[in-house]
Amino acid sequence: MYHLDTRKSLRKSTQTSKQKYPDKVRLPCNTFKDKITSANMSSYDILNQPRLGEFLRIRIQAVSETNCPQREGGDFWFAVLKALNTSGSTSSPVVDHENGTYSVDLLVGWSGYVVVDIILVHPSVATQILDRVTNISDYSRLFWNAKFRCEKQIRKGNKVLIQKQVATSVCSMMYHGPKSWENKCAYINERALGTNTARVCEKPTNGLTCDNIVSFTTNVALIAKVFNNMSSALGKDWLFKGYVKSFLTSC
Repeated sequence: MYHLDTRKSLRKSTQTSKQKYPDKVRLPCNTFKDKITSANMSSYDILNQPRLGEFLRIRIQAVSETNCPQREGGDFWFAVLKALNTSGSTSSPVVDHENGTYSVDLLVGWSGYVVVDIILVHPSVATQILDRVTNISDYSRLFWNAKFRCEKQIRKGNKVLIQKQVATSVCSMMYHGPKSWENKCAYINERALGTNTARVCEKPTNGLTCDNIVSFTTNVALIAKVFNNMSSALGKDWLFKGYVKSFLTSC
């Protein structure tokens, strides 16, 4: 993730933002690197000086590392305003004007100094890769961990003991119909996925059955591994590595 600029006062940040626009733009800007937005080179303008209860208006100009102002949208930005003297914060969607500029209005709920984090989560070229490698139609990239549990009462003499059996297995989505999940545990939600798609898990061990399912949790590690392999194969894994900065203003 990326943040815009370093910590500055309101006046300095406005002045600096104007200076940060590249004086000389290398033309034409038509190489691949020219299309990659850089948080380090991008600039912002604070458009007003709001009072308590009003909105802080910020405009962002996306610029590449090669000093090329972006002329198209698609970058994934995120904005948060944080108060320094309290634990409060507000966020707001960033509006994409589809011309290389973005705007955001942040509600000022506190007086005094606040930190504004404008985060470039992913440049547009990275979001396009995300769309390609996380296409929901390819269910082989979605994984969960299933937990199975069963409790049995066992009598020993005058005592009744509770025997717990627990097992886990890996699940994924399958959409080729019931024949593709024979000898597995298939969980179907017809209203959400229809009758030919199911969340399918390996059968549990320890004598447990598919009916003993108690929970699903996302298998983040396996999904991340699949995504990293795909982005590396595309030669674009470097797009998802960055740094963090923020700036300080007063309201």
